[in-house]
Amino acid sequence: MRKNFFSKDEFTLAEGAVHAAGQHDCRKIAFTLAEVLITLAVIGVVAALTMPTLIQSYKKQVASTRLKKFYSSMEQAIKLSEIDNGPVGYWTKEKSIYDGILNSGSADDDKKNEALAKDREHVKTFYQTYIKPYLRVANEDFEYQDANDNRKILIYLSDGSTFVMHNGNCTDFWFDINGRKSPNTSGRDIFAFLICPSSDTYYWGFSGNQTFKPYAKRRDIMNNDSISREKLLEVCKNSAGFCSGLLMYDNWEFKDDYPYKL
Repeated sequence: MRKNFFSKDEFTLAEGAVHAAGQHDCRKIAFTLAEVLITLAVIGVVAALTMPTLIQSYKKQVASTRLKKFYSSMEQAIKLSEIDNGPVGYWTKEKSIYDGILNSGSADDDKKNEALAKDREHVKTFYQTYIKPYLRVANEDFEYQDANDNRKILIYLSDGSTFVMHNGNCTDFWFDINGRKSPNTSGRDIFAFLICPSSDTYYWGFSGNQTFKPYAKRRDIMNNDSISREKLLEVCKNSAGFCSGLLMYDNWEFKDDYPYKL
C-alpha cells in the first residue's frame, strides 16, 4: 500500500500556512482603538442616565429601612413602658406653657424664654420616665437648640439617626433618618410622630388604639370611615410634616408618587 506523506519542505510550507491563517483569524476578532472608545462612550452615557435613578432608589431603601426600624423600636419601648407605667394615653404629661403664652398674645420675651425652659424640662422628664429606660440610645443633648425654639431635646441612635422631642399638645417626635446631616427637611429626611394623652388621642393617627402615631389628623385622612390613601397623599403634598401617615399606610415604602425627592 502506498504511504502518503509530505516532504520536509512541503510540511514547512503547510505549517506556515496554518500559522498565517491563525494570525489572520486573530486580526479578524480584534477591536480597533476607535471601536473601544465608542464602546466606552456608550457605557458612560448609559451610566450617566441610570446612576441618578439607582442613587435615588438606594436613598429610598435606606430611608424606608430606618423608618421601619425606628417605628418598631418605639412601639416596643412603649409596650415595655406600659407594663411599668400603665396605658400610654394616661402617662403624666404637662401642658405646653410656651403654647399657652403664644395663644394669650401678651407675654414679653422674658416670660417666653422662661416658658421655653420649663417646656424643655417637662419633655426631658417625660423622656427619662417613659422612653429612656426602654429604648437603646447612643447619646443625648438636653441643651439642643434649633432655629425655631429651644424647648427641645435631641436623642442620638446607634445607626446615626436622631430624633427630637418637644412638648406640644402631644409629645412630638421628629425623626431624622441621617442625623444632623443635610437636608434636614420635613418629608425628605425628617418625619413626625406623636405620643398623645387620652384627651387628644382620638384626633391623631389611624385609630385611637395606636400608641405611637403618625403625624396625621384623623378628620383629614378619612373617607367613609376608612383611612384614604388619596387623602393621605393630599395632606402630604400640602404639608411635608404630615407625610409619616402616608408612609405608614404604604408600609414605609416611598412609592413612585411620593411628592418629595430624598
